[in-house]
Amino acid sequence: MSRKIRVLEFTHQRDWGGTDKNSQLMMQHYDKNKFEVIAASYVGGPRAQWIKDNQIPNLITENNEEMIAWLKSQSIDVVHFYRGGWTESRDIAIFKMAGIPVLIERNCFADFDASNDRALIDKHVFCSNVSVDIYKKRSGTSFDASKATMIYPPTDVDMFDGINRDWSEPTFGRISRKDVQKWHPTSIHSLPLIRESVPSAKFHVVGIPDSYWSLIEQLGVKDMIIETVIPTDAHLVDFFKKITVFAHSSSIGESFGNVMAEAMAAGLPVVTHTGWDSAQTELTTDGYNGYIVDPDDTRAYADKIIYLLKNPTQKRIMGYFGRSRSRELYNIKTVVDKYQDLFVEQCKIKGII
Repeated sequence: MSRKIRVLEFTHQRDWGGTDKNSQLMMQHYDKNKFEVIAASYVGGPRAQWIKDNQIPNLITENNEEMIAWLKSQSIDVVHFYRGGWTESRDIAIFKMAGIPVLIERNCFADFDASNDRALIDKHVFCSNVSVDIYKKRSGTSFDASKATMIYPPTDVDMFDGINRDWSEPTFGRISRKDVQKWHPTSIHSLPLIRESVPSAKFHVVGIPDSYWSLIEQLGVKDMIIETVIPTDAHLVDFFKKITVFAHSSSIGESFGNVMAEAMAAGLPVVTHTGWDSAQTELTTDGYNGYIVDPDDTRAYADKIIYLLKNPTQKRIMGYFGRSRSRELYNIKTVVDKYQDLFVEQCKIKGII
């Protein structure tokens, strides 16, 4: 390339969520010999400090005019922005008024924008093949294959190198935000069945919904649960080191499942279920790197966890396959390379380079 491509990583905030983490990983791993990275958001957050520490040009403001003026001054070629897919005209209006020629959308939830804004987006990037299929159904005859592509979100696979765990430990775990939609009641209803078969089993959790505690008390399984928080990546690694099975559940499914990919990268087998946005079944292959059951079959869900808790060798083998898959498909370098190729392609189409 004759010059570096200037890329804006734009999120609404810089919090601990998966979207904000993905954006940070992208900024961290762009090829700095070919790309110059800029950041912007409406609201700050804990990840804004990382941006500052790495001396990346950054603006945080909820003032549209200020945002537009600053973006114009940065001479940006490409904006990579994150949204659910639904209409959010504010973002696109700002990008266009700032004169950014290439708009790349990370469509996180495969929703369909039926407004005129859709025509202004150069590429919709989906985070799983399942999401592409869902988007096709939602968009119907308006689906434009030339504008759609799939690139998995990035996972810092190397962060989990060197984890040594005691596979004989009867420990399993789940990480999520405190949202009942991100959990499924089966994950709690299965606990008495698991304890009946494996009395010493412990369930390590992050983000269990407050409304679930009455059910936990009713079932008499509170003593099984070890609740914790994960403020840093070091805490995340330590969490995965303590468990030997990752027990996933979600009442809305997953459009990708960042924490599932991280659990796999940490070498853990996954027990999950079918249904809804079902990318969880794209990451997990039944009998290979974990098990997949019907979401309403509590007995089957419990039995798969019980089987793994009682079979350390099987846990280790499935965990190995999961880690291999995560390293092959979701690692940062693979993901960033695909994005960079996409940026170059779109810049060539627009005559920017």
